[in-house]
Amino acid sequence: MIFFVLFAFAFVFVLYYFGFLGFFKLLHVQFDSLFALFLFVIWYLLIGIIGDLIIKLVRRYINVVIPVNVWKFFSTFLLIYFINWMIILLLYNSMESIKISGFTQMLASVIISFVELAFEKPEKKGNSHTDLY
Repeated sequence: MIFFVLFAFAFVFVLYYFGFLGFFKLLHVQFDSLFALFLFVIWYLLIGIIGDLIIKLVRRYINVVIPVNVWKFFSTFLLIYFINWMIILLLYNSMESIKISGFTQMLASVIISFVELAFEKPEKKGNSHTDLY
């Protein structure tokens, strides 16, 4: 059982690591070494756990307050985008080994937000305000 959990975490980490590596290479982001990128991804995932908890709590509120699905999608996208951008901005300001421009930070946040929304489960009909997704 523990093997499967560790394998799942390793798989997610490898996806994020090579995703960031390719994205940063395409946009000419400067980083001192692959270990610096390794630390960036580790910290991104750890801080992302807190960000995901915040997103889930606010989404419960969004599902209750906003009745129109288009506005729910748009507000959820903005929420995920803002949290991801804050995580990347925090890591950029705390790590001297990676230099990311503001445009690249925002573009990475947009891409991550679209990917997260694309892979989420669809909303159930009926009592959607009681679900955490």
